[in-house]
Amino acid sequence: LLTGDLARLGAHAAGAGPYRLIKVTEGESARFERNPSYYRRDPDNGDAQLPYVDALDVRVIFDRSTQRTAFFGGQIDAYWPASGVEARGLGNGAIVGRDPSFSFVSLTMNPKAKPFDDPRVRRAISRAIDRQQYADIIYSGDAQPDGIVHWPLGSYALTPDDLKTAYQPFDLADARKLVEAVGGIEFKMSYPSTTSIEEHGQHLPIFIEQMRAANIEVIQDPLDFGAWIDTYQKINYDSSLALNQIYETPELPLTFHTTGGPFGDESYVHGIGDGDIDAAVHAANSATDATDRLDKVHAAQKIIYEKDPMFLPLVSPYMYMAYAPRLKNVPSGIGTTSYFINTYWLDA
Repeated sequence: LLTGDLARLGAHAAGAGPYRLIKVTEGESARFERNPSYYRRDPDNGDAQLPYVDALDVRVIFDRSTQRTAFFGGQIDAYWPASGVEARGLGNGAIVGRDPSFSFVSLTMNPKAKPFDDPRVRRAISRAIDRQQYADIIYSGDAQPDGIVHWPLGSYALTPDDLKTAYQPFDLADARKLVEAVGGIEFKMSYPSTTSIEEHGQHLPIFIEQMRAANIEVIQDPLDFGAWIDTYQKINYDSSLALNQIYETPELPLTFHTTGGPFGDESYVHGIGDGDIDAAVHAANSATDATDRLDKVHAAQKIIYEKDPMFLPLVSPYMYMAYAPRLKNVPSGIGTTSYFINTYWLDA
């Protein structure tokens, strides 16, 4: 399947999930129908065959006021409010679910490019980032600062206190000292110039101002979305204020720092290229015992911090989904994993 070739999905999509993609119109809609071969049954309802809903119609509606009108007009059964403020003010019988978002905006630095080959530069930039400011300004406090492993992953993430005090403290004075010690810091940063995904455009001015406060100069390199993806995939950048996929396990956030990068083929990022990091991440990602895995994920993060990370997630917000009252038994609190829990139904 070629990237962006959505027309082929209707005939060539493969999978074993609860629904089959029947039709897709790029930028407009998609229809999914129940997979008759789906394996799951509902043990709480006499082993009834899942899913209960016959079909899902997904509509692409860019205008938020139109989304809201369609929701309260009964044309759609669910939509994402823009913020917690909007979600809490819906009323009219709307049911609101609150889940952690498993994605984030990050700064990705190329440690093979100057000035990021100097760990003191990476440390200065890290010390200059006040993550709470993003949470407060962009999300009205409805977000939390991320470490290398983002907070929605629960106990896999290091504690907020450990991050603040030991591993990635916001310390403007220390950042300025490091800038002076290396003789000044100036770097080029690419980013997608026209996107509202993950509120990227709101992160950008905050980041630029935080760097300026630490006497770090950022040369901005805005690119259209396609060109940005191309430069990111080919690592044709010095640094990038990047969008990220949904990460529901710690594997990929950790492997960003390894020699081969997140996919082992040196695409998207150059890791730090350190044997200790590679070994620690491999140990964490190959552990099968739950307690052992947790300990090794923590240990890998601490080793990466010792070497000054080149991949710095900023914050992950909460996201809200509004449901019509006739939609029942919708799981909440588990992020996009809820898509696999398909025991919801519609009142007749």
